Amino acid sequence: MPVVFDNSFLALLYGPFQTAPIDPRTRKPVDRAQERIEALVDKLSKAQVRILIPTPALCEFLTLAGRAGSSYLDIIDSTSRFQVVPFDQASAVEAARLLDSGKRSGDKRRGRKQATWQKVKFDHQIVAIAVTQQASEIYSNDEDIASFGAQSGVTVFSVAELASAPPRQTNLPLTVGDG
Repeated sequence: MPVVFDNSFLALLYGPFQTAPIDPRTRKPVDRAQERIEALVDKLSKAQVRILIPTPALCEFLTLAGRAGSSYLDIIDSTSRFQVVPFDQASAVEAARLLDSGKRSGDKRRGRKQATWQKVKFDHQIVAIAVTQQASEIYSNDEDIASFGAQSGVTVFSVAELASAPPRQTNLPLTVGDG
């Protein structure tokens, strides 16, 4: 089954566009966040798991990347493990179902009172793409996506929940002893 990466994971993986998120357990920035995501990508690649990038998440990432966006798009397009997936008709139907469910319950933001309605709709699009693509997991540092994913039955992992990155290999200086 494929997995989904959102903008927050792409931004940490590919550049200095985002600072490391705060680990809720330690209340400090997540140690070696980029290396954790690189290790995850390596693990998923070895297991031949497709990493889906929803077009709404790609839009957010390219906005952060600015002029360098086309270079990052070339990298994403040339990486066989990544697949950009559109917000298509099936995703639109799923997003409408999720949004309607919230409206009928009297809480159209589905418990995310601080989020703007526009952000809620955007995040639902990402979750709907994950659902229609039958993704087993979403990787995101966005609390709203985590909430909406959980409500839709998709497990969401933040970078703080990833295994620590393997230790960096350091080169030890070679010295010749006097004997």
